[in-house]
Amino acid sequence: MRLTPILAVLSLLAVGVCVAQDVPEITGKVTLMNATTYEGVIEVAEFGVKPGAGIGCDPSMAHGYMSVMVDGQEAKVPFAEVASAEAKWKPPGPETGNKWTIETITITRKDGTQVVGTPDWMLFVTTARVRQADGTIARAYAFSSASPDFDPGTLLVKVEIGSAATTPPTGTTTPPTGTTTEPTGTTTEPTGTTTPPTGTTPPTGVEPPVTTPGPGTAVVGAPSQLTLTVVCPKCGEKITIVVDVSAKPGG
Repeated sequence: MRLTPILAVLSLLAVGVCVAQDVPEITGKVTLMNATTYEGVIEVAEFGVKPGAGIGCDPSMAHGYMSVMVDGQEAKVPFAEVASAEAKWKPPGPETGNKWTIETITITRKDGTQVVGTPDWMLFVTTARVRQADGTIARAYAFSSASPDFDPGTLLVKVEIGSAATTPPTGTTTPPTGTTTEPTGTTTEPTGTTTPPTGTTPPTGVEPPVTTPGPGTAVVGAPSQLTLTVVCPKCGEKITIVVDVSAKPGG
C-alpha cells in the first residue's frame, strides 16, 4: 500500500488551513547569537520545527501560542501574552552529540510573569524572518549539526515583542488633558480722569462759594444798625430811617 500520495494531500490541506487563518501582525526584534538584530514585523521566529516552538504572523503560525515543557507538562502561552522569549544554548559536547542544543527557554509574559521550561523537540533548527521598515526581508537560518563547519552565529537567541515601537523624543512634554492654560500678559488700566456725575456732593475740605446778600438781607456779624435813605414821592424830601438789625444765631 502506497501512503505517499495520501500524505501529500494531507500536507496540502494543512497548508490551506494555515493560509485561511488571519494572524495579526507582530512587531518586534530578534537577536542572533552573533549579536545581529533585526527589527520590524516578525513573520517567523522559531527555535525548532514544531507548533509552539516560535512566534510570528506567518500563516504557518496560525496555532497562536508558544509552548515549553514544565515538570513534564506542556505550558502554552498565547502570542498576545508574550513579551519576549529567550533560549539558553548549550555548547557542543559528548552528551549532546557535539551539537548546539537548547538547555532552557524562558517565556516572559507582558504582565512580567515567566514560564521557564525545556523544548520538547529534537531538531534545533532556528529560523528568523523579519520584514523591516524599508520593506526588505531579513532572513537567518541555522541547523545545528555536528559538522565542524557549523557556524552557531546565526542561531536565534531572543525574540522581543513590541521593541520596535516608536519612542517619543526626549524633552517633549504633553500637557495633561483638560488643563487650561491662562494667557500670559499684563492688563493695563485705562488712563484718564473720571468726572463725577452732576449733583455729587463735593469732597470734604472744599469751601462753598461766597454768596453776596441781596438788598434788605441781614447778615449775622454785620453792623447792628442799618441806615436807609428814602425820597418822599409827594414832596421830594429825603427821609433817613435807622433800623436796628442786630441778630443772634438761633434768635
